[in-house]
Amino acid sequence: MGTVEATQVRMAHFHVHGTQFLRPLDYVELVLICLSFAIHAVYAFVTVRRHVVHVNLKIIYLSISFTISVFLFSRLLDIAMIIFDVHEDNVLHNCVHILHESSYTSIASTFLLISIERLFATLKSDSYEQTKSPAKVIVAFVVLYAISILIAYLVHIADTGFTILVIYVTICDTVTIVVTVGLLVFNIRAFKLTTRSDIRLSQRYQIRENIKVIMIAIPVNVLQIIAVTVALVAVWNMLLSENPDEGDRPSQRIYNISIILFALLMPIVARVMNAVGRRVIFKNPGASIVSIGVARKVESKQQGRAESHLYFKMLHNAWK
Repeated sequence: MGTVEATQVRMAHFHVHGTQFLRPLDYVELVLICLSFAIHAVYAFVTVRRHVVHVNLKIIYLSISFTISVFLFSRLLDIAMIIFDVHEDNVLHNCVHILHESSYTSIASTFLLISIERLFATLKSDSYEQTKSPAKVIVAFVVLYAISILIAYLVHIADTGFTILVIYVTICDTVTIVVTVGLLVFNIRAFKLTTRSDIRLSQRYQIRENIKVIMIAIPVNVLQIIAVTVALVAVWNMLLSENPDEGDRPSQRIYNISIILFALLMPIVARVMNAVGRRVIFKNPGASIVSIGVARKVESKQQGRAESHLYFKMLHNAWK
């Protein structure tokens, strides 16, 4: 058997088909998947209806939920194929596994979009909030998702497919962390300059918005890196298995449960970080207003009060 054929067999045996019954841990996975679907449905609703964030961020947040939901759905199909004993050569079987493997790259790619979006928000802090067209973000997500599907397909047909997948995920995660941490440092330094009178109101608001988003993005991205890395190590262990027909059952479970747990924990971690940020900012509202430079040198006192009120309102809405 050639290298490509051996890889295809091993990738097809993340589950041992032909048993036509579910194991106890399969039921545990089903419960976790249903719970994850419910949490992401609530998360998507809150993102669309309640979160006061830029439309581009809303699109990216929904894209993350979509990519995770694709993995969860493909796992449900995989369990169904165990029950109905779908043969490994079946087209549906191959498509399901391609969706599985594309989840790693698509999730990492979508987190990369957050760092790129915040980079543009930082560079164009004086006018970014006025841009309301999400077309570029949607096109970028579609392109990255298509790349993810292509890489997952290469895993099944090329000797170096899995290596390409690992390299792509590593590049995405590395760039995401470097850009995100760099933006956090930059925006914290910029925040210290917001008491200057020549800083525009829109720039002050954008700096606060950047810090808020990055505070949420960094821990969630670290969680994503851990989950995807664990899953990829499990996949690599499967590829090295001497007996692909049996498979390595611990690796099978780790492969699936790592992403399922990430899907379950991601909205919770994001919400907790959002709450932590609110407490930090509003623990002393009066001091916070002064420190962020709401009191500006303006000719009209009435204009100054109106601008201060507007900024405080935007700041408060940003943390809802």
